[in-house]
Amino acid sequence: MGAGNVRDRPLTEIYRSAPLFADLRDPELLGGRCGVCEFRTICGGSRSRAYAGTGDVLAEEPWCGYPPGSFPHQSDVARHLRTPWPVLSIGLAGQTSPAALPAGIGRAAFTAGVPFVNAWSPSRHA
Repeated sequence: MGAGNVRDRPLTEIYRSAPLFADLRDPELLGGRCGVCEFRTICGGSRSRAYAGTGDVLAEEPWCGYPPGSFPHQSDVARHLRTPWPVLSIGLAGQTSPAALPAGIGRAAFTAGVPFVNAWSPSRHA
């Protein structure tokens, strides 16, 4: 299995254009339990264990014990996963203004991320 050679092309170009990496970025291509799991877009399982166990990098994660569909708040997860949510916005929970945003986080990230984080803050679910 190969994706490219960094001696021939820059790593960023290989990552963006190699079919292998394109497949790895598409959770709809995952097989087995991973392919039907509600967390496939945020977890994806271990692609290295899938490959080691089956020879298929997109096969299901062999060590995962989670039965897809058993999370009690699936509809909440699905709704929030459709909302753009930059990981860096986690630290913004509770802020009401983007004025003190860390460098590199724009107003769109603040607007999209804070409602999700606040909705799932421990104080609201205690």
